[in-house]
Amino acid sequence: MSDTETTVRSLYAALERGDAAAALALFDPHIKWTEAKSSPYYQGTVEGVDAVVKTVLEPIANDFDKFVIEPVQFVTESDRCAAFGLYSGPVRATGRHLEADFVHLWTVRDGRLTSFRQYTDGAAWIEAFAKR
Repeated sequence: MSDTETTVRSLYAALERGDAAAALALFDPHIKWTEAKSSPYYQGTVEGVDAVVKTVLEPIANDFDKFVIEPVQFVTESDRCAAFGLYSGPVRATGRHLEADFVHLWTVRDGRLTSFRQYTDGAAWIEAFAKR
């Protein structure tokens, strides 16, 4: 396994055990983060750890009782790693359960995550957040 993939896997492991400090420590201070346009957290490309926390991580924590990110496959070449997996969890505002496939495209430099781009099933997000 490459250093790039080890770094990406370390992030998911930290998130799974609820260790936010360890997860954020893997981010480059100037990380560039782009959610999918179909994501409720899309704000274009945001830069910096504080921006990621404010625009993505805190809103997810507020919107879900338990948000699970389950990567199932990794494809790595040089400093890029694609993680394929499934998001799941109950949405507080609607009571509906999200299940959405994802691909995360990461760039790693010097053991730090420098960029993130998300691809996900927009219809699943819309359905989970839709009020009845």
